[in-house]
Parts: sequence; structure tokens; C-alpha cells
Amino acid sequence: QVEISRRNMNLETIDIYFVHNPEIQLNVVPRQTVLSRIKSAFEAMEECVAAGKISMYGVASWNAFRIASSGKLSLSLEELVYFAKDVGKHLLLFLVAVKNSFRM
Repeated sequence: QVEISRRNMNLETIDIYFVHNPEIQLNVVPRQTVLSRIKSAFEAMEECVAAGKISMYGVASWNAFRIASSGKLSLSLEELVYFAKDVGKHLLLFLVAVKNSFRM
């Protein structure tokens, strides 16, 4: 995907590359499998940083960091940061806050 993105944008280096919504896998595979896949993705992203293909990477999610830790689709920021520190140093955590409407 990185190569396709670089080619589509005609870039040598992508500033930030995001792993989008990894939590959706939690609907179909065990949590440990998803966490292992995320760590593997971080390792691949670190290789892309070392090769000059991307400058940094992150995780973008609508829900994983906003729901209770007991929720099926929750992910722990601390755990992702631990994985990033374990495999490298170029992770940028990107959180999207969504404002919910409230009517009285």
C-alpha cells in the first residue's frame, strides 16, 4: 500500500502514513491476533521510515480510543505506544475527536 500511495501521489517520501481503524478486525479475529497484526504493521512502517518511503506513521480511529476499555472494539493507547517503542520510534498517534450532538 505504501508503494501504491507513493506512486499515486508522485512522492518519494510520504509525510505521515496512517494505519486506519485496526479495531474493526476485533469483530472477526481474537484480540491477540489483532494486536500481533498491529505490531507487525508497526515493524513494516519502521522499515518504510528507514528506507525513506515515509517520515512517520500513526493510527487513526473513530472509536478504538473513545470507548471503555472493556468494550470489544477498544484499543489501549498505552499498548500501542509500547509496541511502537519496542519496534522503533517513529509512531505518531493521531486521534480524531468526534463531537456528538446534544439536544434538550
